[in-house]
Formats: sequence, structure tokens, C-alpha cells
Amino acid sequence: MVSQADANAYAAWLSRRTGRVWRLPSEPEWEKAARGADGRYFPWGWKFDPSRLNSRDAGPFDTTPVGRYGAGASPYRVLDGAGQVFEWTATAAGSRSACGR
Repeated sequence: MVSQADANAYAAWLSRRTGRVWRLPSEPEWEKAARGADGRYFPWGWKFDPSRLNSRDAGPFDTTPVGRYGAGASPYRVLDGAGQVFEWTATAAGSRSACGR
């Protein structure tokens, strides 16, 4: 299992190796990439659709390969922004925005 500390350490290592900055996104950056900028609740719109994500409502009750739910892409074509597993951000825990997520 990969931890958030592991992800941050990998980003730091990759930054040193490539000379470019790599990091986890902030909470607002993640929200925009995953849902778009128009305030929609899901990447595809406002209505829950279990065929567009891996969820406890529809299964498969385990993780799935990245990109399996292409119909659930965000307006920026980001895949797997809903369902699947929890996402880590660089924003400190407890300081999330008031968007309800």
C-alpha cells in the first residue's frame, strides 16, 4: 500500500531527478481537475450514475484499472475523479472548502 508520505517522497525524488517540480495538487486544483469549473457535483454533471464510476452502489467492490470508466471523465478529460479510492491533496486535513466534499 502506498501512503501519502510515500507519494510526497516520490514527488520530491522525481523533482530532484528531472529538475521539474512535482507535487500533489491542492484541494482546489483537484476539485477543478476532477469536476470542472462550473460547480457540477460529479465529473459528468449533477446526477449520480453508477455506470460512470467504481462505487459501493454498483461494484465491483474492489479497485479497478485507471481509465476503466471513460464515460465518467471530467470536462478536462481527467479519469477516475469520482469513486474508486480516496485522493490525496497537499491541502492540510480539516481545511477543505465548503463545497460539501
